[in-house]
Amino acid sequence: MVAVAAGSGDGGNSIEAGTGPGPPVAIVDSAVAAAAGVYTLQQINGSSLPALTVASPPNPCPGFTDSATLTLTASPQVFEFSERSHLECRAGPNNQFNATGAGNWSLQGGTITFSFPGSSQLNFGPGTLSGSSLTFDFDAPHANTGNPALRVNSVWRK
Repeated sequence: MVAVAAGSGDGGNSIEAGTGPGPPVAIVDSAVAAAAGVYTLQQINGSSLPALTVASPPNPCPGFTDSATLTLTASPQVFEFSERSHLECRAGPNNQFNATGAGNWSLQGGTITFSFPGSSQLNFGPGTLSGSSLTFDFDAPHANTGNPALRVNSVWRK
């Protein structure tokens, strides 16, 4: 059974699932429930993937983001991020790298905010959620220690 009740935050509705026996179930805002899902990275700085995310110079060789997914869960409001990238020159035993991260997310109107526990090199900026499209800036992962990360604009689709 699903019941709809008055919401909070941006004035949306809340959805309460499971009103029968068993443990209590959290009330989830309908906008949060709609935002939840798996998003796939489509573009970086307006370019399709693979997209340049490690500039050379100042880094010894250019790097590219090949793919990424972002999973938003509604209850609790957590996210998981997974990214795959490569450098055009070998850095150690190979030239392919994976970055992962997880944390909490919140939604207020069409603005989505991410927070990583502790510190994160990815530094997700606040973003905009519109339908099944999510846009936000972040520091692209790279393997060139000591050189600056490139701040990129990303477009994701569910």
